[in-house]
Amino acid sequence: MNIQPLRKGAELCLSALCLTPDDAKLVRGCVNRYSMPHTFSKQLKWAGFRIANLFKSVVGRSEWQLTQKMVFTKALKIAKDQNIYQPNKNNQLNIKQNALIKKELNSLTSSLLKGCLNTHTSKTEVHLIKENLERLNIRNYIKSKFQTTKTTE
Repeated sequence: MNIQPLRKGAELCLSALCLTPDDAKLVRGCVNRYSMPHTFSKQLKWAGFRIANLFKSVVGRSEWQLTQKMVFTKALKIAKDQNIYQPNKNNQLNIKQNALIKKELNSLTSSLLKGCLNTHTSKTEVHLIKENLERLNIRNYIKSKFQTTKTTE
């Protein structure tokens, strides 16, 4: 299946997720399928897809939820590789720190995925995305947000 590239702004948001090419392809496909098409016949097919995913979302298995979980897992791996997220340490401070990291990364990955979808479906100014891209890059975000927390322990 040939996956269409996203608009330039959406591709910039996608690059901030720091995914492998295969994972980026999965996200591209998901964003393309969740974007409303322009022709009537494709809109009917899209509506059926969205309704089916509505029912799947009740049990957390919609395509969007699965994609978001995959991106979140990748972000958590990046945090673990940078020794920021340490799931095997059981002291109270580390448990609280890990919960905070998970909450922040879940929020960031969710926002970036929604940003991909929104910038793909609308004509968002690319310069607005470029201004925030370095700050929202997952690797940079983890370093800046949590490195300072780890050094103050």
